This record gives sequence, structure tokens and C-alpha cells, in this order.
Amino acid sequence: MNCKKSKLLCASLTIAMLLSVFSVFNAGVAQARPSVYIDPKDNIFFTDTTPVGSTFTVSIKTADWVNPGVFSYQLKVFFNTSMLNVTAAGMGVGHFLTPVNPSKIFVVDDGLVDYEAGSVSFAATLLNPEAPKTGSGTLATITFKIIAAPPSGQTLSSLIELKDKDTKMVDSNADEIPKASYDKISGNFQYSAPPPPLYLTIQPSKVVAAKIGDIVTINVDIKLVETDLQVVAVQFKLSFDPAILSITSANIVEGGFFKGFGTTFFVSVTGDDYAKVGVLLLPTADGDYPPTASGFPSGNGTLATLSFTVKGLPQTPTEFPLTISGAKILDSSVSNVPPRRLESGILLAPTRFEDLNGDGAIDIQDLTIWGLAFGSSPTGPTSTRWDPRADLDHNDIINILDGVKIAIVFGT
Repeated sequence: MNCKKSKLLCASLTIAMLLSVFSVFNAGVAQARPSVYIDPKDNIFFTDTTPVGSTFTVSIKTADWVNPGVFSYQLKVFFNTSMLNVTAAGMGVGHFLTPVNPSKIFVVDDGLVDYEAGSVSFAATLLNPEAPKTGSGTLATITFKIIAAPPSGQTLSSLIELKDKDTKMVDSNADEIPKASYDKISGNFQYSAPPPPLYLTIQPSKVVAAKIGDIVTINVDIKLVETDLQVVAVQFKLSFDPAILSITSANIVEGGFFKGFGTTFFVSVTGDDYAKVGVLLLPTADGDYPPTASGFPSGNGTLATLSFTVKGLPQTPTEFPLTISGAKILDSSVSNVPPRRLESGILLAPTRFEDLNGDGAIDIQDLTIWGLAFGSSPTGPTSTRWDPRADLDHNDIINILDGVKIAIVFGT
């Protein structure tokens, strides 16, 4: 589109895109309202990867309750019986109303399915002297089975719905908590034939953290096959294990996907276990869109490069997911184009077996651990000194060969 014909339209477009890109970053800044919601909200499937008969699970969660809290609740989740069936439902272990005393709860409905109405109901109350619950947690889970395929070229879609009139949260005075004081957020089910690929991916898909203090760098790339898709903004969230990695916004830089197509607005926000990134292609000051004769980007490219610091390592080699979520891809009409898939990555964090105490350094403490266990075996008279950490070759005897392995890498 050419915004010279309508500067007002272009300005409105830019503001709308900015608000859309920024929406993910504002989460948690203001005082959160309590909510009851379906998680994940969007359950999007394609016929080439998810055949009829496949199942998926959603949780009914609640969040951000403060005093006086929730003492009991009842709710129904509605679904379309021509598209979905329920194969399992229940509150499960560790649900939001889990009492301190296991006997002090009365469960009325623990996933009662009404196939005629297309609903699953839950209801439970704590019993005195249990205290009402505050904070956040999972109320229940439901596993759905996909029972119908979309006609060729069409899409099946419906709500996984929380209806206002069928949701009731109650405090310890037996008073209903006003419905207007908390949000009820339904979910979506969508099933369609596959569109051309459009997805976000982490490259490389597997990275290695060798020692504490290392810098681990990844790219988040976008891949497009639809060359006529006019991508103007992208946002995503990348989650990681905060015990292993850390990152600040200063270590997140824009990639080259939008560069060469005009001026961009790039923003990043980090938390203990996540990084959120948004990038927006801006119109020119005169309102031209696209801002250059190059048009809009297509094909493949890097949205952002993220450099993490390794802050901890596990005691045994472990793979930690680097998970992309909350992705939003906007076209020039400010329509959200759902990514076909999100390809997450893996951080491989192998401990160095010579680092016996796992502090990231191989030093005199590790040799001391070996020295104290020297000559011991897991059985017999020396078993009281046995320390499996010092048996580096796993032959059930701690001897000079194990010490040499530590000495070779001493000081690193």
C-alpha cells in the first residue's frame, strides 16, 4: 500500500502495529487482574502433521488472586461435539485448591462430561479450617480428541469456551466473587489444511554450554515460503532455564531480516527465565509503505541474535529446552498470520566430570574431594569414604588414574 494517499491511515496503521508489538511487553507491568483462562489459548493444528484421532490437552488455570482469596469454585468448559471428543478430564494432583489437610476438600464435579451439551464441569470447595487460596495455579485439565477433518481447502474452528454464567468463584464467606472483578478467557481450536511454511526457528538448533561464564549465542530466524506475504512486524518470547542461563537486553541485537527494507523499531525485554523481542518495519516520514523500493522482506532471515551467559551447570549432562512461544507475525493490514510452527532449540549442558563439586572451576577443592576418597570402593571397609564423584572412570575404585584426570585440567 502507498500511504501518500492517506497519511492518516498510515499513521493509524503504524500506531496499531506498535500497540500490537508492545502488547507482549506490557504483561505483568500493571497490577494484574485475577483471571480464569484456557492454556494454551490457541490450539492450532494442520492435517499433514496432526491426523484425525490425535489428542491435545488444555489446562483451566487461574491467576493473580489476592486476599481474601478463593475458597471454592464451579465452572464449565464448552466444546463443539462435531469436532472434538473428551478422552480425559480431572483436577489432578497439585491443583489450585489442594488443601493442607488432604481430607479438607469436597469435590463435587471432577471433570463431568455432558456429551449432549458439549461441556465439561468442575466444582470443588475447601472445608474449614482450610484457608482460601491466593496466587495462581491449575484448576483442572481436559484432553480432547480430534474427531473430524476439515473439508478440502477449509478450516474447522471453534471455541474452547468459558461462559460467564457458568463460572462462579466463591470466597470463604460463601459470597460469590463479583464476575466483573476477574477475567474469563476462552481458548480456540483450529484445524485446517497446511498453508505454505511460515515459521520461527532457533539456529543452531543445539548449542553447548561447556563451563560457567561461557557465552552461548543463538539466532531466532524467520522462514517464509509465501513470497507475497507482506511481513511488517514480528514478536516472540524465548524461555530458558534460569539456573543455567541469564541474559540482558544489552545482549539482544536485531538481525538482518528487515534491514535494507527501511527503518525498524526494535525492542527487547528480559526476565529471569525469558526474553521478549519485537521488531517493526516503520513507514517513512512521508507515509510511504513499504518505505523503500525493495518492498517487503521475504524468504529466510534472522530476526534477533541473543547471547546468553552460562551461570550454572548440572551435575549430570542434561538437555535444556530453549522454547519459542507467544509468536505474532503481522502483515501490512495488521492481521496476525499464525506461524505454521515454532522450532525450539536445545542447550546441551554437559558437566565436566573433573569438576567434582560442580562450581564451574576445577581447583584444589576437587582434588581434595578425590584425596579424601582415595583408595576407597563402594563396598568393603573403605566404603565409608566412597564418593562416586571421584570415580571418574567408573571402575568402582578411586585411584591415581582418577586424580590424574583432574590434574590435567586443573585451573580451568
